[in-house]
Amino acid sequence: SPPRWPSTSRAITAARRAARLAAEVAVDITSHHGGETRCARNFRVVPYDVPRGCAAAYFPEANVLVPHDHVAAGSNTPASKAIVVTVRRAESAVRS
Repeated sequence: SPPRWPSTSRAITAARRAARLAAEVAVDITSHHGGETRCARNFRVVPYDVPRGCAAAYFPEANVLVPHDHVAAGSNTPASKAIVVTVRRAESAVRS
């Protein structure tokens, strides 16, 4: 059966132990491709069973992370399922 996603629209689940992030912590997600970085700010960590080293996020909220030139061969559609990201505490949370 398909996974059941959390109900909040600005949610992210990540390999929380690897990132040492607790549930509900605000995070900034940065994608890395071709020397370029793109950032999605103020997502919330949601505990969810995903493979270690993987993350899941809602789209279209996470579209900003997908590089314009990173597309699937043949279909030329955005390669949303194959982007490298880092997850850190939100800058707004660090400042407060």
